[in-house]
Amino acid sequence: MAKSGVILSVLLWVAVVGAIIFISSLKLQRNERKLWTAGVVMAGFVTQLGMAAWYDSQRRKALNEALTQRGFVPNTADESPAQALHYLSQSEHHSFKAVLSALGTIGDRPAHFAEYQYTIGRGKGSQTFKMAEFAVDVSPAAMPLRLLRRRGVFKKAANLATMYERINKEWQAADGREGEASMKLSLPYYESMLGEAQPTDEQWCVSDGWASLTIRRTVRAEDLDAVYGRVMMFAKIYAPEA
Repeated sequence: MAKSGVILSVLLWVAVVGAIIFISSLKLQRNERKLWTAGVVMAGFVTQLGMAAWYDSQRRKALNEALTQRGFVPNTADESPAQALHYLSQSEHHSFKAVLSALGTIGDRPAHFAEYQYTIGRGKGSQTFKMAEFAVDVSPAAMPLRLLRRRGVFKKAANLATMYERINKEWQAADGREGEASMKLSLPYYESMLGEAQPTDEQWCVSDGWASLTIRRTVRAEDLDAVYGRVMMFAKIYAPEA
């Protein structure tokens, strides 16, 4: 949600708390006070959900426009269904689907973009998340690789042996040949790109002639250039012959 959305959300709940305090000051029977309080809280939740949906629709509209301005053709342009790209959903991802996809060019390379939505958990405890994948063309002969950013207790269980300890601690090679991957990722550029801690989970993947970065968070129009810049640099160094 944009900064203005956060401010409005805070104001909404300040108003809800104020309304509850006002209700508590009225001369009402206990059951009536409970009903009014529950109604105010319910109205607050419904309004919050409506605000979140509206801001997300505005974000997706801006994202579509930004992709179009960069020469991408989103699936919304011809009302075709969104297509998943190269990211493989995990077993705990329920109702995983692509909600936006686009094909275009970044620099001199074909490029893909996709936004996914998935649910974790069941019933009342379930939560819905979004993630975005940025992909560019590389040589089909590039060594397959999948890197996952480590989290929690697994962070120190390194299987990479690059010359950079930060990369070894931050990442694990889920697919590909670990030894060759370690040699490749020992190139100087990767220390700055992979060694810096990121605020969200990330996954790099190289396969079938594509290099992609998947970010587990909602992305905005203003994120496109920075993230594609990272993917382009990764692709040019990892598979310079493309």
